[in-house]
Amino acid sequence: MREWEKWEKAANTSNIFSYASNILLDYVKQGIENNIEENKSLIIPQAVLHIFSCEIGLKALLLKEDISYGKTHKLNDLFELLPEQMKENIRNLTKEKFKIEFHMDCNFDDQLSQISNMFIELRYHFEAEASKEIIVGFIVAFNSSILHFTGSYK
Repeated sequence: MREWEKWEKAANTSNIFSYASNILLDYVKQGIENNIEENKSLIIPQAVLHIFSCEIGLKALLLKEDISYGKTHKLNDLFELLPEQMKENIRNLTKEKFKIEFHMDCNFDDQLSQISNMFIELRYHFEAEASKEIIVGFIVAFNSSILHFTGSYK
């Protein structure tokens, strides 16, 4: 299989998981607005899917650039492998999207570091000694920025 086919399959996969996550996010928002505990509890699978979409999207961009990424799932490790200009573009777009949505600045590097291994951690959240803060706004902005560069589902 040629590399461009792999990167497009990865990009499509990232889009699919993002789409599913956004559907769950709507249910989470309804749960918050209407105080429905079952809907509010969907925040964990929603975040897992969105973060997984980020991981696959970053891997798609790396495949497109013919950059090997090994077996890591950590978002900050994958992000650091991207070419400098791509990192800067994603960083700036994420900050812009976050600011538009929340009317405040985000510390990109700190927030990326906080969610970097969250895909692993949230899947087994019931085993954690302390609960994790889920930075949904940043995750959504970061994912949207990655998908901006991978393109829409094809």
